[in-house]
Amino acid sequence: MTTSKLSILEKDILTTCAEVEQTVATLYRSFAKIYAENQMAVKLFQKTANEEDDHANQFMLACRMQGAGMKCVKVDAKQINDVHEKLRRTIDSIQANPPELKKALEFSANLEVTLGEYHMNAIVEFEDESLRRLFTNMRNNDRDHAQALRTALAEL
Repeated sequence: MTTSKLSILEKDILTTCAEVEQTVATLYRSFAKIYAENQMAVKLFQKTANEEDDHANQFMLACRMQGAGMKCVKVDAKQINDVHEKLRRTIDSIQANPPELKKALEFSANLEVTLGEYHMNAIVEFEDESLRRLFTNMRNNDRDHAQALRTALAEL
């Protein structure tokens, strides 16, 4: 396994990706509070928020690994910063005017699909196969999140 150092820019990109995950976790926790009368929604949003926290921790782990097992970061800093800023603005709007539960589930399912593009296995080229598999599992979890949110939506 080749060990390389991440550049400051690459660390910033991975840190921003972690912040995106934390922002989404905050949104889901807000939804859990907003829809507190619906226990199914509360459990789903809390579970998904906790998993987003895990994703954020994986990005931070990659930063602490200093690039070990990674070949390069493949996403542009401006691109991920724009995604993060747009997400924050959207969340501010949602929190100011909470949608019906059905709309919140639709939004969340679509968000999970969109953000799948910004997981480790999509933005980092790995040299180490076991590390690549670890982060591929994270991306697969988001597919599961989207499906769970769609299932909950269908059950309303």
